[in-house]
Order: sequence, then structure tokens, then C-alpha cells
Amino acid sequence: MEEKQWNALEMEKPSLTMNEVCELLSISRDTAKNWIRLGKMIPDVENQEFSREYMDNFLAEIRSDNNRKLKSRRNKKKAAGKILYKEYIHTEENRELVKDLLELGIIQSENDLRMVLADFAVQLYYQSRGIGYSKGPVLVDFLSQKEFQDFRILVQDLLGPQSLDGDRVNRLLPALEKDIHYVQGEDSLGFVYISLRDIGQRKSTGAYYTPEKVMDELIENLMENLHKTGKERKQRTICDPCCGSGNFLLRLGTQGMDCSRLYGQDMDPVSVYLARINMALADPRLSARDLQSQMIIGNTLFETFDQKFDVILGNPPWGSEFSPEDTWKCRRLFRTAAGTGMEAYDLLIEKALTMLNPTGVLAFVLPEAVLSVSSHAAVRRWLLDSCSFQFVSYLGNVFSGVQCPAIILGVTPDYNPTAVGCKVTMKENTFVITHERTFDDGILSFHVSDEEYECLHEICSRKNTAYLKGNAKFALGIVTGSNREMISE
Repeated sequence: MEEKQWNALEMEKPSLTMNEVCELLSISRDTAKNWIRLGKMIPDVENQEFSREYMDNFLAEIRSDNNRKLKSRRNKKKAAGKILYKEYIHTEENRELVKDLLELGIIQSENDLRMVLADFAVQLYYQSRGIGYSKGPVLVDFLSQKEFQDFRILVQDLLGPQSLDGDRVNRLLPALEKDIHYVQGEDSLGFVYISLRDIGQRKSTGAYYTPEKVMDELIENLMENLHKTGKERKQRTICDPCCGSGNFLLRLGTQGMDCSRLYGQDMDPVSVYLARINMALADPRLSARDLQSQMIIGNTLFETFDQKFDVILGNPPWGSEFSPEDTWKCRRLFRTAAGTGMEAYDLLIEKALTMLNPTGVLAFVLPEAVLSVSSHAAVRRWLLDSCSFQFVSYLGNVFSGVQCPAIILGVTPDYNPTAVGCKVTMKENTFVITHERTFDDGILSFHVSDEEYECLHEICSRKNTAYLKGNAKFALGIVTGSNREMISE
């Protein structure tokens, strides 16, 4: 929902009609009726229209950090507020830390957040290196020392040009005095960042952060696939083209991968600074210069590393917005940008495949819709024409507050594409595809076993078979406006 500004006419009118409110909130009449029926929005002028004062208060409530009235709905790109992503890490002490920071409410700007993150980074550095330190803010003393030069460069990059003025330090003191706990392979800094960064900013960039269990399942599938090939897996070059704060790369470092062969890129500078710090914590051998060349800031779609990689992995953006200029550039560069809509993860699949070595593997977390929805037909055709499928995991709804089933998809470039050998994992069933299959209409239906596929193929090959398609009407049914309140288990 994107609220529009009051125009001159609305400023003068004592009340607004239903249609005017729908235009102001960028919602349909059906949505507005549902909200009224559920008591989320109440016409306060003769039970038909809305006063300007009521709509002012309604908009203020929507923008409030504490509001839960509408924020659970999908695609709220202008929603404001902060969320505790408990699925992102497992360490209870660090979860409680972020909960305390949210309750304090004193981190109000990006510079505030950068300073708190920098202080926590120093704590983690001392802990990872077994260096004792005094309780309380450690950042100011750390930056004044001549030791730890490489890590100090990374911390200063994170801080940016801001000075450590006494007023800001004193105001943030309750946060700076908090303790963060170092856990090998856990992206605790990223957890602090994503939980305290404004949700509206995250959603406008399509950023949905990967729960630990999803990341672990992707890496498990990837490692199993790499084990099949002869090349030593530790020698693989790996890139996350939308790395965020580097959680996938950090976890790979704990799996025995050579951190000097791990690369990442992201459009968000703070995320990249955190990714560099995370990798420095994981491998003391890496210099600041190494990390600045391995973890870079930028839009992977338009400019990225010169080299090819053995593995591309990660969770590309879902539903990010494009500027008119970027839209024009994507239309020129990508086959998957055809059509009326344009989806970031479709483009990233196409781009990632061009970044792979001929024997490389691509492993992405994606919406399940990519397998069947017509708007993704172009990327499915790209995959069917140029890739063999290695693994598919059906995850269901795994992202907090997002009703969008997800999958893990693993493919390799291949001149003779096939699904034979593809491992399919579902909630209560795992099987390997052993027979060739065709994908009618380009729909990637991996969720059926060989036996089920043969049965369906036999049915479809019968002559004079009648189908519901063309002979039945399908409808959405009742839209409750709030399934949690209206539908029981």
C-alpha cells in the first residue's frame, strides 16, 4: 500500500468518499470493504465517508512502529517499522540483545546504527581472537590504538565519515554498553542490522533475509552435489551476487571452504562492510585489501567481477523496484526482462549463469512461483534450454510475515539439459528423478515422483480425454482480509 499526499482539493473537503480513500491509500474498493467489515477502518461521517482528521490518524497509525493492523499483509512496500528476525540466528543471547535494542528505541538514524554495529564488531573481534577487554563501549579506545590495523580499516569503513562526537556516544551509551556474543559461523552483526533497519527500505529493495535452516539446507544440497565431482571442493571459487552481510559465505567458511576464494557483492554499502568484517572474523589471514576486493559494492546486474566462478549461490531479491533508467538497461541486457513485468530474481538467474564456469553450479533460494507462473516463462525457458537440474527443495512459507512458498533450486550449465539425477526434497518425501521427462508448457513440475509422472503421462496420452480446463470456472473464493483471525486450524 502506497499512501498518496493530500492534494489541494482534499485539504479543503471536510470528508472523503470511499473512492477518494481508495485512491489515497492505493487500494481497491474490495480491500477497503474488507477493512471496514473487519473494523480495521471505520467511516466516521454518517457511516459512509471519512473525515480528514480520521484519515490523518489512520495514516499515522499505519506508519507507527507499533502498528500491527495492516503490516502482516503482503507487498507493503511503504510499511514502516522494525522486526525481530528470530529465524535468522539461533543464539538466544543475541536475540535478547536485539530485542533490548528495539525496546530502547534510541537508534534513530543510519549513523546511529553504524556506530552501534562498529562497537559490536570490535567486541566480536576481541572475542574471536581471545583478547580481553573491559565492559562498556570499546569502539573509541579501539580506534585510538595502533594495533589491529587491518580490522581498524574495516571498522572505519563501516563508520563512514561521521566523527565519534561525545554527544552521540553519550546518547547511544545504553546501546553501546550491551554485550554481543561471538558464535562461529553466525551472522550476529547482520542480525542486528536487518532487525534495526527500517522495513520499508528493506522491502523496496526486495530484501528478504534467509532463515538459518534454509541457508543450511541449501549448503547441504550444494556440498552433496560438489562431492559428486572430482575437483577438491575447498578449491572452488564461490560468489554470492546479492550477499547482504555475508551469511552464506560466512557459513561456507565454517564448512572448510577456503575464505580467500569466497566472493560477494551487494548494492547496500553497510551490508558489504559487515560482510567484510564477518569474513575477517572467520579468517585472520585475510587483509583489509583482500576483503575490499572480494566483497564489493554495486549492482551485479550491470557490473560485477571479471572472473568466472565454480559456484554461484544465495537468495536474490524478491520484488525489488527498478528506476526507469534501470528498467531500460535491463530490457536491453536480459532476455528474461521481456514482457510487461520484470522480476529481479529472474534477471539474477540469467546473470548468474553467465558468471559460472562451464562445470559450475547455481544454487538459489527462490519463490516457488518461478516454476509455474506465466510471468516467469522466459526464465524457465532459459533454464530448460541451457541447464540440467541438480536439486530442488520445496520449503513452503519460510519467510517471516511473507505468504509466498519458497524453493531451493540447483542447476548446472549443460549442452544436453536433463532432469535425470535431480534430487527432489519435500516436507515428508525425498526422491531422485531417474527417467527423462518433458515439461509441458514449460511448467517445471518436480514435485511428482517417476511413478506419479508416468501415471499422469499415461492419463494425458489417452484419446478423447475430457479436462476441467476449458470446461470449468475457477474462482478465488472468500477473501477474509485476515486469515489469522477468521480461519481456524
